[in-house]
Order: sequence, then structure tokens, then C-alpha cells
Amino acid sequence: MRRDPHPEDRRTRLVVLTERGRDTLASAQRLAREVDDALLGELDDAERRTLEGLLARLG
Repeated sequence: MRRDPHPEDRRTRLVVLTERGRDTLASAQRLAREVDDALLGELDDAERRTLEGLLARLG
């Protein structure tokens, strides 16, 4: 990440994801999908949605 000056407001800095940050984010997202698939691989789409809904209700 880097902080760039705001083009119109000198008091503000814009936080920008760098190329390395984008690569890191993409790797983390791939890993999260792999973990999801490993943990929930036996569930069909409807069962996954049900589980997600229940977990969301629990907070």
C-alpha cells in the first residue's frame, strides 16, 4: 500500500493498493477459496447458502 496526496484536498491522503499488494490480495483470495472448498466440499450450493445464512445470523 502507498499513500498518495489527494488531488483537491491537501489535508487528505489516498490509500492505494500497489501492484505487490494486488498480487498478495489475489494469492490470499485463492487460498481462501481453497480452504472453503476443502472444508465445504461435500456441500452443494443450496447447503452452502444455508450454512452462510446461519453463520451470518450468529454474527
